[in-house]
Amino acid sequence: MSTHPLRMLAIDFRGAEAEVRKALSMNHAELEELVRDACFMRKPFELAIVSQPDRLELYSTEDTYLTAFRAVLFELVVRAGGRGNLPALPTTEATGVMVARHLLRRAAGVEGRPVFEMLRELNAASVRSRAVRTFGPALETLFASAFEAGWRAYTETALGDPTSTQALRDVDTLAAERIVEEEVVAWKAGRAVAASVPPPRLDASHSTSAEPGSAIRLKAGLRSTRIA
Repeated sequence: MSTHPLRMLAIDFRGAEAEVRKALSMNHAELEELVRDACFMRKPFELAIVSQPDRLELYSTEDTYLTAFRAVLFELVVRAGGRGNLPALPTTEATGVMVARHLLRRAAGVEGRPVFEMLRELNAASVRSRAVRTFGPALETLFASAFEAGWRAYTETALGDPTSTQALRDVDTLAAERIVEEEVVAWKAGRAVAASVPPPRLDASHSTSAEPGSAIRLKAGLRSTRIA
């Protein structure tokens, strides 16, 4: 078993047409329905979707990411009204420890939205995944670490305070970076322990068989980069 079996795919749809952006900008209930539809008639997979304005981040595991990402991409194409309505959307991919560092940095407010907004979205993503039973042990551990990093940044720094001077913002950014690295170390240690224990089986009540076929070809319209 891999010690850090994580995969992340971020899809940026700012370059899409206005109607397509609107179709892909989903609220909590719509995202939960999307994941339920993605699960239909497929083998179990781990999946959490973190939604931000004009961007979706898909989190899964090394063992199940192909099924999970194919299923979500298929549902996004359906929502967009067909593959022809989607431009070559830019994507970012990450694996292993870089997935954890990326999510923890976002949770701590180092990049992207303010800490409190990110904590709220991480909570929504966790609730959705638990509701549709795609939140397995790897994602549970990852999101618990992200919550811890975000909460520590929220309580131990003033990052995001608009009244702070530039000097104080620089200090708080360094403090948040330190928190992220400490929590990444803690996450690695937790994964090492978890790797020695057989994980519970994902719920398969919604699934009957793997879906073969062409869903992987949907990525042909995505321009991919990797987090180094």
